[in-house]
Amino acid sequence: MIVKPDSSDPGLSSDPIPIDTDHIDIAKPANRESEVYKLVLNFIKRPAERRASHEETGNGPLEKPIDWLSSWKASFERMRQRFGLPVAILLALSVAGGLVWWNWDDIAKRPGVDWVIARFSQHAVPIAKAGSLTIAVAHLENDKDREQEKLLLDGLSHNFEEVETLPIDRMVEWPASGTEKEAKKEAEGKARDLLKQSGADVLIWGSVINLNGKSAMRLYWTPSRDVSGAKASEKIYLKPIPLRCLNCFGTT
Repeated sequence: MIVKPDSSDPGLSSDPIPIDTDHIDIAKPANRESEVYKLVLNFIKRPAERRASHEETGNGPLEKPIDWLSSWKASFERMRQRFGLPVAILLALSVAGGLVWWNWDDIAKRPGVDWVIARFSQHAVPIAKAGSLTIAVAHLENDKDREQEKLLLDGLSHNFEEVETLPIDRMVEWPASGTEKEAKKEAEGKARDLLKQSGADVLIWGSVINLNGKSAMRLYWTPSRDVSGAKASEKIYLKPIPLRCLNCFGTT
């Protein structure tokens, strides 16, 4: 025995074969008839083993994601020990962002991605201009192609030349459950939050009622501060065309 068995074991799937020679002769066989040469040649010529499928190994489809996460965790731990936690987090986020960008075409086709993109790409609430009276208008429920909203904005701009109109890409939805009083209170709270985000003086919101081919707006208005003789959230009944009745805002 030249070296101990555990020292000569390279860790391959096959058992080590003892050779009566030293390291130099193993690394440099004397000729093609050498036993070392023949063993190495046979090893190289051996067909590559086919990777077993999940069905053959009994492993489920979650094996690959689990192995991937385990590998990421080990890599992150090594970076943390070497560079510290802040740098490790920054590197991990950079790599993750690069992978998402590189594979975005494939990721975008995955189920549910469109919904997530739509939620995160929703426009931010616009901010009202300082020093001017601003009426914000939210989307109306059941308003096909936003036709009634367009009429409402047009009526506001023509009837209130000194007032700024602020379209908001949000909708104050009327809750489907609960009593009418509870639903109204919840909707008013949503309107109040939206008004606060925009910084406008008044928020108009509501829904569209469609009956026998005709449409009408059921609107509510929520002021940013208490107005004498007006409720915090009050109904406004308007005819779709014309919108001259909006002049009632002139004295409020």
